[in-house]
Amino acid sequence: MSIFLYDGNDKVVSGIGKCNIEDLIIDSRCYWKKNDYFYIELDIIKDDEKKYKRIKELDIIKCKTPFSNNSLFRIKEIEKENNKITVKAKHIFYDLENRFIQDAFSEKKNGQAAIEHLLKACDETPLVTGTSDISLISSQRIVRKDACTAFISDEDNSFVNRYHAWLSFGNKFEFTLNKDLPNDRGFKIQYGKNITGYTADIDYNNMVTRIYPLAFDGIVCGHVDSPIINDYPTVFSACIEFNDYRLKEEGKEYTEEDLKEYHYYDDVETLKGDVLIEANKLFATGIDKPKCTFNVDLIALEDTVEYENIKTLVKLFPNDEVEVLIKDNDISVKQVFNEFEYNLITNKYTNVVLGAESEGFFSKNNSSNSDIVNEVLNKIPNVDLSGMATQGYIDGVKKDLEDLIHNGVTNSYVVVKDNEILIMDTKDVNTCVNCIRINNGGIACSQSGYMGPYTAALGINGKLNIVEETCNKITANLIQGGIISDVNNTTNINLETGTFNFKDFIVWDGVTFSIKLNSGNTIESELNAFNTTVNNRIDAVNKRIDDTLTDVSGAITDGVIEEAEKRIIENSINQLNNDKQAIFNEYTTLNKSPYLTGTAKTNLQTSYSKYSSVHNDLITCINTIIVDNKVDDAEKQSYKTNCDKYKDAFADVKLKINEALQAIADKQAANVTSYVDTQITAVNGNISTKITEVSGTVADVKKELNDYKTSTNKEIGDVNGKIDNLTNGIDQAIQDGVVTEAEKAEIRSHLVELQREKIDIDSRYDAIYNNAKLIGTPKTNLKNAKDDFNTKHTTLVNLINTIIADNKVTEDEKTSFNTAVNDYNASLSTLSKRFEEAIDAIGNTKMNEMDKTYTEKFSTIEQSVDGIKTTVGKNTTTISNVDKSFNDYKTATDSKLSSMQSQINKFSDDVSGAISDNILTEAEVRMIKKGLDDLKTQKDTAYATYLEIYNNKYLDANVKTNLKNAWNTYESKYNTLVQTINNLISDENIDDSERTVYNTAMSNYQSSYASLETQIQKALDNISTKKIATSEETLRNEMSVIDQKADNILIKVESNTKSISNSNKALEDYKTSTNSKLNSMQSQINKFSTDVGAAISDNILTEAEIRIIKNDLNDLKTQKDVIYESYYTVYTNTILDTSYKTSLGGAWSSYESAYNTLVNTINNLIADENITDDERKTYQSAIRAYQNKYAELERQIQRSLDNISTKKVNALESNVNSKISTIDQKADSISIKVEEVDKKTATNANNINNLTTRVSTAESKVTPNAIINTVKNSTDSNGNKTFVTNSELAQYSDKFVYSFGNSNGYNLVQNGSFNGTTKGWRINNSIATLNDFSTTTTSECNLTRFGKVRNNNASQVFIYSNRFALEAGQKYTFSFYGKQSNLKSMSVKLYYYNSGLTTSNVTTCNTAGATGSLTLMNNKSDLTSSWKRYYATFNTSTSMKSAFLVFEHNGYKDGVTSGSCDLDLTGVMIYKGVISDSNGRVQVLPFSYSENEIYNSSTIIDGTGLSVYDGNICIYKGNSDGSSKVFYGDSGGNLHITGQLESCSMKSGSISSTNGDLYLDLNNSYVIIKNNGNKVGQMMKNNFTGTTQYGIVMDAEYGYYTSLGNKTSSNASTYSTMLTTWGSDKTVNNILYKQGTNLHYPMWCHRQNINDCGAIVWTSNGKEVEATDKASIFTNYSGKQSYLCLKIEDDDDDYISMTCYRSSTNEHKRLADFSWNGNHMYRPLDMHWWEIKNTNIVNASSVSAYNLYYESEPVSAYSLATYDEDTDTYSESNITKTYTQVAKSTQDITTEIGSTKVNKEAKVYLPTGCIYGDYFVQLTPIGKHECWLDAKYDDYFVIKTDETEEFTVDYMITMKAPEKNIATDLMSGSTGYTLRSTPICEDREDSEPLKS
Repeated sequence: MSIFLYDGNDKVVSGIGKCNIEDLIIDSRCYWKKNDYFYIELDIIKDDEKKYKRIKELDIIKCKTPFSNNSLFRIKEIEKENNKITVKAKHIFYDLENRFIQDAFSEKKNGQAAIEHLLKACDETPLVTGTSDISLISSQRIVRKDACTAFISDEDNSFVNRYHAWLSFGNKFEFTLNKDLPNDRGFKIQYGKNITGYTADIDYNNMVTRIYPLAFDGIVCGHVDSPIINDYPTVFSACIEFNDYRLKEEGKEYTEEDLKEYHYYDDVETLKGDVLIEANKLFATGIDKPKCTFNVDLIALEDTVEYENIKTLVKLFPNDEVEVLIKDNDISVKQVFNEFEYNLITNKYTNVVLGAESEGFFSKNNSSNSDIVNEVLNKIPNVDLSGMATQGYIDGVKKDLEDLIHNGVTNSYVVVKDNEILIMDTKDVNTCVNCIRINNGGIACSQSGYMGPYTAALGINGKLNIVEETCNKITANLIQGGIISDVNNTTNINLETGTFNFKDFIVWDGVTFSIKLNSGNTIESELNAFNTTVNNRIDAVNKRIDDTLTDVSGAITDGVIEEAEKRIIENSINQLNNDKQAIFNEYTTLNKSPYLTGTAKTNLQTSYSKYSSVHNDLITCINTIIVDNKVDDAEKQSYKTNCDKYKDAFADVKLKINEALQAIADKQAANVTSYVDTQITAVNGNISTKITEVSGTVADVKKELNDYKTSTNKEIGDVNGKIDNLTNGIDQAIQDGVVTEAEKAEIRSHLVELQREKIDIDSRYDAIYNNAKLIGTPKTNLKNAKDDFNTKHTTLVNLINTIIADNKVTEDEKTSFNTAVNDYNASLSTLSKRFEEAIDAIGNTKMNEMDKTYTEKFSTIEQSVDGIKTTVGKNTTTISNVDKSFNDYKTATDSKLSSMQSQINKFSDDVSGAISDNILTEAEVRMIKKGLDDLKTQKDTAYATYLEIYNNKYLDANVKTNLKNAWNTYESKYNTLVQTINNLISDENIDDSERTVYNTAMSNYQSSYASLETQIQKALDNISTKKIATSEETLRNEMSVIDQKADNILIKVESNTKSISNSNKALEDYKTSTNSKLNSMQSQINKFSTDVGAAISDNILTEAEIRIIKNDLNDLKTQKDVIYESYYTVYTNTILDTSYKTSLGGAWSSYESAYNTLVNTINNLIADENITDDERKTYQSAIRAYQNKYAELERQIQRSLDNISTKKVNALESNVNSKISTIDQKADSISIKVEEVDKKTATNANNINNLTTRVSTAESKVTPNAIINTVKNSTDSNGNKTFVTNSELAQYSDKFVYSFGNSNGYNLVQNGSFNGTTKGWRINNSIATLNDFSTTTTSECNLTRFGKVRNNNASQVFIYSNRFALEAGQKYTFSFYGKQSNLKSMSVKLYYYNSGLTTSNVTTCNTAGATGSLTLMNNKSDLTSSWKRYYATFNTSTSMKSAFLVFEHNGYKDGVTSGSCDLDLTGVMIYKGVISDSNGRVQVLPFSYSENEIYNSSTIIDGTGLSVYDGNICIYKGNSDGSSKVFYGDSGGNLHITGQLESCSMKSGSISSTNGDLYLDLNNSYVIIKNNGNKVGQMMKNNFTGTTQYGIVMDAEYGYYTSLGNKTSSNASTYSTMLTTWGSDKTVNNILYKQGTNLHYPMWCHRQNINDCGAIVWTSNGKEVEATDKASIFTNYSGKQSYLCLKIEDDDDDYISMTCYRSSTNEHKRLADFSWNGNHMYRPLDMHWWEIKNTNIVNASSVSAYNLYYESEPVSAYSLATYDEDTDTYSESNITKTYTQVAKSTQDITTEIGSTKVNKEAKVYLPTGCIYGDYFVQLTPIGKHECWLDAKYDDYFVIKTDETEEFTVDYMITMKAPEKNIATDLMSGSTGYTLRSTPICEDREDSEPLKS
């Protein structure tokens, strides 16, 4: 079912609403939880047509859910993402969340009454309506809550809790709250552990199998055990209190109220016994079973074996009961379906939850529960059948009962309980379906399980209870009763009166016996109704055809068909086909009629055959047009021609259908009435017949007068009703002598209604009194009665206004009122009688005049008139056809002119849009040029039209001159416009002067075209007038010889009589419509008066009341506008008499003035919140004046309508009488002319057929501006689709245009020719490739592209096609062209699905997910190295709905291990059907593109050069064989050059090598390098992240390397590798290259640092050096600091040496050596007050530090020299001597100051060479600026500001000394440092890919 979107204000939600959104839905979810939530979520794709934007918050969605096919949801939230939106919507019921209930008390009501009470208590009337079947009486008080909470919240006073109900959702706005009794429909499932998608929460915590009950005051009563206590491995015990059970206290007296409140006992043993009984009842509630919840994921289980155990869940309905067998425990529990997740697209549950109800699983399973018994008994309906003689009944059905009893023995179980006997079809009350219960109340039968309902019962009271649906037959000796009736009371027999009625067809009412036809009408009216129905259907089809053809014309006007337009056209084709089917249905019905014979039938068959053929031609034409999304002039002309033919054929078939209808009507009338003989032979017979018809007319007049009399009496009756209402209202109001404001308002409303009824009486009086047929005494009596009634009415109204004016009523006023009412009623009764007398007088006069008129007319009728009737009919048809033919021509011309105007407007918009930015792009220039071409074509079309009209012989000279001048002006303005536009597009820039010149030229052109169009219309009108006048003159001359006139007179009398009748009906319809508007206005006035009166009654206006009043004002304004339309239509009617028009105009002016006064009064009233007495009086005066003026306006409109009606009928009657005497007949000459026209038509039709045949193959035609040659060829796919190829050459004055194309393919496989792309195909393996290549055309395969599957491996490779649709039970043919190179074999398989094709699964091609497969070719090894075609056929089964192809490439053939291994494919095709020759051999059709693939191309040669669209252009060297091709372009937009480019400048977006191994993107600045199609690496520009700093990078793919090389000498022939980078370790030529940078030559750092560069590892001959000489430089990281380290591997002989170049001696001086054995210093070491920690010092003679320590601990040293400050010498100490810390604290503080510039952000680095533990920063901006410290790092910090202008900041850094020294730690072997193997560069973060 579709999913529709409706506007949020839609209160009906019918039809398709805003749109169908199902095609936009990616995923859908519907969630429901019992008495909690119900909502949906839809994932909507953002489609190209922006359809998704129509979805708005608060809109309504209609879709199918488990509750209803028409569930409504209101959108609450729309989440937007990049490519989709997610719509969340709640069910419409939850609109009640927004409805507020101030205070509502639903007291002692059943469920239905309570729902209605709550809905009525809402602040606004809700859209939803609710029902309930709950008979329970309860009360509910809701105070200041929303309505939704009142119904379904967890609160104690909510509806679901008070009435034990559950919420269900009905159709649209409906909901139900029925008794919460889970529905047991016999569902059973099994549950076991460890099943995927099937989880259960089984809770034993609160389960009780043994109860220790306690009575009040702690009295222990023993214990009771559950019947299933032994089903569990342990006992679940619990103590439960029963405080209602109490022991009486000695000496205390207990009142009756006490005994009602509690159960009191005299002795303890009786108390204990009863408590134990009550405790035992608790097991019936399920307390002895675990509480379970089962969550079933139906999607996850769908393909598992366990699905068999739960598959019935898909048929569940919410609140169904399911029996779950827990296999692990072997226990069975009843669960309720109370939650689900549902897919709205598949209409299937995806997840269901089964849970226990709160009162327990088995709350309803034990019949000892008296409440349940009573509840079931209450459901049995009571039908009293006492008095029935049962003996006869028993005898008659004895055998049926015996059969039931005998059959019931099977699967019948008797269960005897303490208080009843059960007979069931299962042993368990929870699973039975058929159940009979017998107890002391009687016998009850149910077919819906133990819980009922019970549809039949016999009570102990002797009553028999039967539900009507199950009682289909009663057989008895005697049935006593008054009436026997069917269910709907359409057929009944009254046994007492003897009357009967059989569906109103055969009726005896005691007076009259009648038999009617099925419709209740005569045969003639039946035929007329049928004719009208058919014509209405035909007219509806005609309108749809016009609309459809207009849509197609609009879509092709601009020559380009967009996707949206294409869809419109496709819809139009569907509509045309539907319309054809509708015509076919009508044609079939008529053609089969036995009453249709002879010429009428032949004409109908011929006309329909022609229409069907023309229809097919039109559809073919449209399909051809939309193939290439472009429309050229020839296609437009073809479409126009076919349209014209189609319209003519449709008009003809419509005419023939009407003729057939008339023929059938004539035949049926002849058969039924035996009225028509072969000819009328006597005048008397003719006169007698016509008199009979006149009598029928007289009868019609009588009926019309009787109807009018009835309606008049009804209006009198309405006045009586209103006066009764008024009297009752006033009587109640004046009883107490005081009239309140509310009573006043009610009395005024009754007065207004009385006034409206008087207006009806006034209008009716005016119509009757002014009738020309009313004369004499009846007219005088009517006037006197009306005058008296007016007086009595005025007296009564004035008296009532006087009574309510002062809010008091005196006794005199009461008496006067009663008198006035009696006088009013008496006067009204007299007026009613006078009305009837006047109507009878008018009828008598009319019928007398008609008798006289027709008697005179018939006296002139003579014999033998049938031949003349036939001839005149033909003549009339000819005149009509002449008129229609020209009207059709005018319509076609108007269509052309309209199309041209649309083209002009579009062209103007295109050019204006293009020049709006003063720059013309190449695309815009092409668009403008195309627009000029289209404009030229339209001009040629207009010229042809102009020329045809100009040369028409009927055109007057002066009109012809005007037309020619208009054409010359138009042509001049056209040439000016074209020249202006050509100047405009000659360069790319547009200045203001050029734009002004263009605007002027375009304006002049459009004006001249409008003038031309006007002159063409005038010329057409002139020709039409002349042509018809000439035809009529000719007919009059030819008909002068015909003397006989009788039948013509009769025909015209009948026609004009119908005209009079139709005119009367049209006026009556208009009066009815006007009265409806007036009534609606009166209702609005009454509502407005009531709303305002209620609002101001308390002298305060709330905001809500002001809004209501404003809304009412708007509605009043709308109604006023509607009434003005009616008034204006009547006022401007030319027939309306002047006096009536004056009165009507005055009434409108008075009404409008009163309306404005009322509006101003109301606006003043609502200006503030308080209402004064003066304001109220002013308002009351204004509203009364307004109501009176409106009443007068309504009366004047009615009077005017009656005046128009009377004058129009009189004029028509006069016209009929005058025209009858002038009618002549002219048969023979018209018949001759008709035959001539028919001959010409036949000749033209033959010519058209010949032309159609010729056009279908080859055509050459000459238009005013071109010579066009077209050649087409088509291939039929075994009756499926016709594949059309075509070529066309058009020669214009300034260019040649060559076009080639194909369309309407029958191939199911997308891109079967690999046409410039591999789209629609994919490969499964990365080791192989799939590419498209060009191929040379051969005699075997004429396709120019093919797909190459290359697999240089022995393993299998699979390529998959896209998915396509299949039809079940059909034959299909599969074929392809193939060749191979070194291929072992190949196979082809078809994988199919049992689901259809959708837009979302086209690319879903998973072999594992498919339903099955077919092998089309298996291990085929005989493919050759040249192209050859292969095919196979197959049949589809019922489960094959869609499929995809898989080609298997099986790798190298035997003996081949290297080189290319290719499978080449093209022309892959599957089509429906198998075609065989006479010998049974399969004939494979030529290759066709897929249905949605359209390939067209065109070539244009003009003054601008050569243009090729959607095709190849090739330049050859020498002859045209493929090998000499030096330059060509393909349809993908690619240029190929096989020769050389010399001395040229190239501008291009990208350049690719022939084999694809080198690709340059010139726009984005990158180069991609491949090796045999495999990517090696790329070189490109790149920037630091977040900056505009760019550089050049080289990247290699994994497994490849980058390299830098140089020639090492001037005569070197090769380049030597300097360094390489590798992404992984790899051995090449026995050399191991390590992951990272590998140096092949020395690296020199000329006064530069090596910063944060990872590790530098030395190798020898490509291998890492051994431990003896292995060394590296690397970075180290510890905590927050990084360091540069030099490392050697563990070898005693290796060391690191540091030297320093000394310029004075020009030598390198050794500073220090570092090795495993120790570190040697050759120059003094100055520590600058820093410490050496955790080290062994061998010789300290050169150490100038004051102390050495390790974290305050003494340092043990092998030998340590101490320093003596006095002598400035060092003394050596032994190994045992210790030293403690005596130096300065490690918390020494140092500071650094500086300044920096800040613009948004600044980085400040810490002093070079220092390593700090922690530091603090103080900032001082210079000037009035703000900045802050944003971040601190180990070696720098960041300053930020919001200011954009640069300023200076001073800073001071305060630091403490570091806790460890990296140098000493490393030398001492500290383990606190680790190596960093991954370098981090600021511009190349690992997590961010390179930008391309």
